[in-house]
Amino acid sequence: MRDGNLHPEPHLQIRVAQRVNPPAEGDGVDWTPFTGEVVSSNAQCSVAAGDRVAGFGPPGDEIVVPPWAVTAVPPEHPPEDAALLPLAGVAARVARTVGARAGDAACVIGSGILAELIGEALRAAGLEEVAVMRAPGTDVPSIAVDATGDPEVILQLLENTPRRARVALVGASRGRTVDVDFYRTVHQRGLEVIGVPDFGPLASIGTDEDRERDLAAARVLVRSVRRAPQRQSRHDD
Repeated sequence: MRDGNLHPEPHLQIRVAQRVNPPAEGDGVDWTPFTGEVVSSNAQCSVAAGDRVAGFGPPGDEIVVPPWAVTAVPPEHPPEDAALLPLAGVAARVARTVGARAGDAACVIGSGILAELIGEALRAAGLEEVAVMRAPGTDVPSIAVDATGDPEVILQLLENTPRRARVALVGASRGRTVDVDFYRTVHQRGLEVIGVPDFGPLASIGTDEDRERDLAAARVLVRSVRRAPQRQSRHDD
């Protein structure tokens, strides 16, 4: 039990206006992207009561989150765009973390909005060959991103990537990947396995400069996704 004499952890109370992909019962995902309005705050941070914010948070119409879990929403963003900002921030971080450069080829494994946003972020970084698919095939490019968190998909991805490939793991975990022979699969083949947190995407990860860069890229991504026609993703079985 918390000692009543201790100061409570800094937090924001937020009234949720909209969510992206509310969690399905039993899928193991607790916190999901949302946008809403700050009702009250006991934290010294950049947002205050009445401000619009976006971030990740637990289920509920009125929630309590730490200040690092949210970022302020520019006034020009409607709620449906603002709700995408947390995922767009993750996508921007993926492109930055894997060191995507013009001339690279990449695949993104996943079938939801996060996978599509990561694909757009990689294209914005200059990649011309970016495939978004439900499962990895046998011809995986030098940059591969898992947005599923599925242990079997991750194992298949690691086993089919070429030597010296970069593999980014982004999706919320759906279980433990227990059957990886790291010496044979990763070490001997020179793979670079990168963990890209999908939590607190705009406030808590990296330097101040990194966070500002990710936030700026996220805003551009949201606008481009809303304007662009829906891309046809590859759904390889």
